[in-house]
Amino acid sequence: MLGAILFFIGLTLRLFIYWRGQWDFWALVRGVLSTLFSQKIWELIKITVLDGILQRRLFGQDKLRWLMKVLIMIGYPGILIAGHLKVEMMSQFAFRDVTASSLSISDALFAISFDLFGAMILMGELIAIYRRFVARSVTFKTSSGDILAVNLLGGWFILRFFCEATSILTYSLPTSVAQYWFVSFGLSKIIAPLGLPWSSLNYPLWSLSGLFLAALVAFIPYNKKLWHIITIPVVMFINLMPKEAFAPGSRKVSLPLSVKGLIALDSCVKCGSCVDICPLYTQTKQLEITMGGFFTNLRSFIRKAYGLPGFFLGPGKNKEILKEYSEHPYLCTLCGRCGTVCPAFIDTKDLRIATREFMVEEGEYPPLMNRLAETLEKVHNIVGDPPEDRPMWVQALSRVPEHMFQKEKAKVVYFVGCVASYFPMTKRIPQSFVQILDKAGVDFTILGGEEWCCGFPMIGGLRLCFNTTWKK
Repeated sequence: MLGAILFFIGLTLRLFIYWRGQWDFWALVRGVLSTLFSQKIWELIKITVLDGILQRRLFGQDKLRWLMKVLIMIGYPGILIAGHLKVEMMSQFAFRDVTASSLSISDALFAISFDLFGAMILMGELIAIYRRFVARSVTFKTSSGDILAVNLLGGWFILRFFCEATSILTYSLPTSVAQYWFVSFGLSKIIAPLGLPWSSLNYPLWSLSGLFLAALVAFIPYNKKLWHIITIPVVMFINLMPKEAFAPGSRKVSLPLSVKGLIALDSCVKCGSCVDICPLYTQTKQLEITMGGFFTNLRSFIRKAYGLPGFFLGPGKNKEILKEYSEHPYLCTLCGRCGTVCPAFIDTKDLRIATREFMVEEGEYPPLMNRLAETLEKVHNIVGDPPEDRPMWVQALSRVPEHMFQKEKAKVVYFVGCVASYFPMTKRIPQSFVQILDKAGVDFTILGGEEWCCGFPMIGGLRLCFNTTWKK
């Protein structure tokens, strides 16, 4: 009961932050209903099985980590289903009530399944401990929260097996009955020679096991490693919902992030999948600018500034924290590679853009963005060179047509872009492409000096930065 109370308090605190974000009630309701009652529900089932339980994404990345996750993902639902079926369909079982020399088929199946799923969870936890503390194959530094999550997830089952082992010894269960709890039965054979007062230890051990279970339930909303047990299935569902479901709505909000973005932030557990595949990290070796590093810092700020303390006291000095990593959202190239390997199914590119908007709203973004906005307003390119210089690369071609590939009418318009137009190191790209189009007989044109920047360098802060510039 105490664990459940603490859980709901923590859940309320989490939902409070989501409530402060951008959302519209009826848009969310329509989005949920349109997803549930459509063909998308079959896609959700497919994703849940292949990616949620069987961890398809991890299989090609790290076989040992994949095995760890699969064991845990199968073990925990298995335990819950077995326990629920036992309560709903079978008579209550107690070791002290066993008088027969054998068990019914239903009780035997329950005993075997419970120990089997529990053993799978423990094996997964042991692999996690090996990877983090022995092999040290985890990219991010181990935190106290990580240690707590491992202890709570595995500690309850260790105690549970010891409790069952002491019960077997306390009530002198015959081998024909005890063998169905194959893990606990084997453990009872190991500890029996110790000759301890098992009947005196039995009840305290079961009580301690209950406390561990209560602690596990209680800490779920407070621990990022445990909380993602709830958020990842939600992320899998909201990824299938239409974008209109997360429209800001007309309500005034203080936290400029959508509820989708806030839940996605909570789903990141700094697993490190995004690190090795990040082209920026391979050059800088800065974990803080990767998805896992930046999302963790931003989530910490949001919890402090927009949780209950921030609600009553205001963001205050917490805003100073943003200055330390105000440039991090803009260092990302938005290539989206991390999103293809993220086991939490976060749309990392979309979330990174949303965090740029968040930083602009908070007023903590690189001053360069304002200067870039001013340059775009004046000359419509990121370089600052005259617009008429855009087609200069055409003159370096061996055969330059009289119209310089600029026609008044054409079936195809080739948008060259700022970088390809102005940077000497990239001019071969448009030069090669127009020659291919010309040889293929394609009726095309380029815009030349009339072409404007696509806005990609300002994505996530373009509108707000331009508004700031125009006001000035």
